[in-house]
Amino acid sequence: MQSAGEAQSEISSHTTDARLTRLENFAEETRQRLARIEMRLDSIDAQMATKADLHREINAQTWRLVTFVSGFGASLAAATFAIARYVH
Repeated sequence: MQSAGEAQSEISSHTTDARLTRLENFAEETRQRLARIEMRLDSIDAQMATKADLHREINAQTWRLVTFVSGFGASLAAATFAIARYVH
């Protein structure tokens, strides 16, 4: 027959083994999930714009807008002048 100390030690060893097994399984599952996440991020990184790309595109859009507004303003001024001069 086992003494109380030996029985407690056996139970404690059993629960420790069970916890260790669960933790090892959890670590393996986490490792696999992390690998899948890294694969997804690698594919996303290839499609993402860099800060320099964004700066270049915003600059280009700004100049297009400035050109359009300036041209439109000049056209309105010319049309106003023409109406005032020749339609009168």
